[in-house]
Amino acid sequence: MWIIFSRYRILRSGTIDGVFRRNGVWADLKVKDDTVRVVSLHLQSTSIRPEDTQFLEKHQYILDSERESKLRSIVERLVENNRKRAVQAEAVEQFLAKTPYKTIVCGDFNDVPLSYTYNCIARDLDDTFSRMADGFAYTYDTKYKLLRIDNILVSPSIEVISYEVDNDAVFSDHYPVISRIKFY
Repeated sequence: MWIIFSRYRILRSGTIDGVFRRNGVWADLKVKDDTVRVVSLHLQSTSIRPEDTQFLEKHQYILDSERESKLRSIVERLVENNRKRAVQAEAVEQFLAKTPYKTIVCGDFNDVPLSYTYNCIARDLDDTFSRMADGFAYTYDTKYKLLRIDNILVSPSIEVISYEVDNDAVFSDHYPVISRIKFY
């Protein structure tokens, strides 16, 4: 279950229908004379286990029949979980379309910026990475350091001051994404 901590007064809060296991929560915050909706997401995982990664990265091929079975299992999980994320993303998109306030969406999308999931959610929002980052960033700890699957998106009217990923943090296999924003 996800929660939102805030130093600003929380006016209302709830969950997003269609995002499973309460992994989509929102809160309306009173910021100066304005209301800002903050959404926190953790979308469906890829369900790739460490042994799957080891198998793929190290080419630990076993018997042909076992290899085929292992690859089929990995691909089936990727496809099924991609479908689940698409449904979740559409639920978030519908929720955001009804939001009357400036919005901040943050969380683990478990999908890259080229994906349907990301683009569905980010449709009317700006990515703080795109606004402020220089070059390349990754938010998920893998051997190849390629995946930016954790995001902070904001309404276009919110000013983004900075963006960074703390790749030295060791709290989990995801790195903290930090954006500083300014309200007028």
